[in-house]
Amino acid sequence: MALLMSWAHAYSEQVSPAAPGVVSQRIEKPVRQSIDIRQETQQERARWLEVQQKMRQELERLETENSELSGRRDDLSSLVTETRARIVEKEQELEGLRQISEDMQPFLEDSFRWLEAEVSRGLPFLKKERSARMARLRRLMDDPDVSLSEKFRKVMEALFVEAEYGTTVDVNRESIMLSGEPVLVDVLRLGRLNLFYQTLDESGCGFYDSSSKTWEELPQKYGRNIKMALDMALKRRPVEFVRLPVGRLGVN
Repeated sequence: MALLMSWAHAYSEQVSPAAPGVVSQRIEKPVRQSIDIRQETQQERARWLEVQQKMRQELERLETENSELSGRRDDLSSLVTETRARIVEKEQELEGLRQISEDMQPFLEDSFRWLEAEVSRGLPFLKKERSARMARLRRLMDDPDVSLSEKFRKVMEALFVEAEYGTTVDVNRESIMLSGEPVLVDVLRLGRLNLFYQTLDESGCGFYDSSSKTWEELPQKYGRNIKMALDMALKRRPVEFVRLPVGRLGVN
């Protein structure tokens, strides 16, 4: 400070007291400039610290996001591996289904031919109903737009119906040919074993001969038992044992 005052005193002796602006310009201005520079430096430092903080936060955010993306990548990689394995498994299943389809078609055709034979060559009961069912099934089997699963379902339904006929008994009134003449009779079906008839006036009875495919008359001694079986099938009397000629019949 003493040096500065000495310098100022010496300087004041060299300049005119009437020129104070020179002192301000030589001393105060550099001081102010120094202060301004320091303030700017502090402001710049504060801005840089703020930028640095934002960059640090952004870096932390990016690191977190990168960690999450890495986890998702690993999950997706595992998912892709599992999906590929399932695709291979499904392809193997499809190949198995194609093989089943190739094997199933002949089976369905064989089953249909068996059903046709049963309807055409078996006992002649419910002929219209059964023939109509087979005609519908034939159209379905020949339709390329019908899926194999639907064909299988329909064939199984028809097989089930035909099989169920073997466990049921029913009575139908219909006209049959006797001695070359149509006669209205009551026809008794015993499962798939045999068919028996009795005339409406109960004066005649008989059976269906599968070998000759004709209706044959039975001795009148069978009439009472056939009448009892008809009444039981129609639930007109309690079920009881009754003797009927079944199997390979011979007329005495």
